[in-house]
Amino acid sequence: MITKGQRIFTIRGIPIEINYSWFLIVALVAWSLASHYFPGQVPGLAPRTYWGLGIVSALALFGSVLLHELGHSVVAQRNGIAIRGITLHIFGGIAKLSREADSPGVEFRIAVAGPAVSFALALGCLLLLRLPGWPEPAAALLGYLRFVNFAVAIFNLVPGFPLDGGRILRALLWWWRGDLQQATRVTGAIGGGFAFSLMFLGVVSFALGNAVQGIYFLFIGIFLKQAADASVQQVAWRQALQGITVGDVMAREVVTVDPDLTLARLADDLFWRHHFASFPVTEGGRVVALKVLRDHPRARWGEVRVREVMLPFGPDLQAGPREAALDAFARLSQNPLGRMAVVENGERLVGYLSVKDMLHILALRS
Repeated sequence: MITKGQRIFTIRGIPIEINYSWFLIVALVAWSLASHYFPGQVPGLAPRTYWGLGIVSALALFGSVLLHELGHSVVAQRNGIAIRGITLHIFGGIAKLSREADSPGVEFRIAVAGPAVSFALALGCLLLLRLPGWPEPAAALLGYLRFVNFAVAIFNLVPGFPLDGGRILRALLWWWRGDLQQATRVTGAIGGGFAFSLMFLGVVSFALGNAVQGIYFLFIGIFLKQAADASVQQVAWRQALQGITVGDVMAREVVTVDPDLTLARLADDLFWRHHFASFPVTEGGRVVALKVLRDHPRARWGEVRVREVMLPFGPDLQAGPREAALDAFARLSQNPLGRMAVVENGERLVGYLSVKDMLHILALRS
């Protein structure tokens, strides 16, 4: 799944990121609008004018997508769910919630917010178009934004996970039956069926000669299928880890590293002997960093010390022993090591947690 990007700014404390694939789709949308839509709507303009309208419209489209995701995010924040960020990418955008909703009502409100914003934007464009005096290019741009916001809202209301319609249906099934996992399986299956339909449509489009559209439908279908499967798996993990804390699953015997150790000693005395992929670095009894042995020329291992190349000890590399294992797992899967130090009172090392430990517990509990 496409979830990572380069941060460009922050809104309401939410990092807004752009994945590199976003530039490709913006260029394609701008080219399509400049080559076909605007010449058909407003004939007789200069090519540079069409390109200007195409670029502005493509950026406005993704501005609308961003507002859609902000709709989800603001409602989630108001219900006590932190947002790790919003990423714009080739298939649109995604708001990364720190955890699942605690109740069907919260799930429903978060899911409805995005389409509500898109419908509001479409309605706003419609009302603006009813005002007299718009130049033809501006009217064509507003007409495009009215259409795409309405289309975004309708597409997202398809009742299959992970689309908003699937989340709305899951909330209703969860409320009706009281079983989140079953509701997720049902909406995940519907979402998977919709994804296969898009893949089939992509193959047909490609066979009929529309290669760009065919490839896009094919890949968005694959993207939605992976997202649906991942969502079902995450809920299964949530059920399996219910009531489990980090202290229940962490390794308690931890090998630590002195920051003044050379990389040569680190390799000879620790990496080759213990076969671990990383070690916590401690100084004065406090964890100050985590260390992996990579991207450093072997010829300099005898000169370079751990202190010079260790990873800073930030929130993604630590957990508390009484923290819910599920919350720690969400951060663990995002950090660059797949491991984190378990510390008490913010500094005393009491254990070490790895993805392997978590997967072992999931296998046992499942």
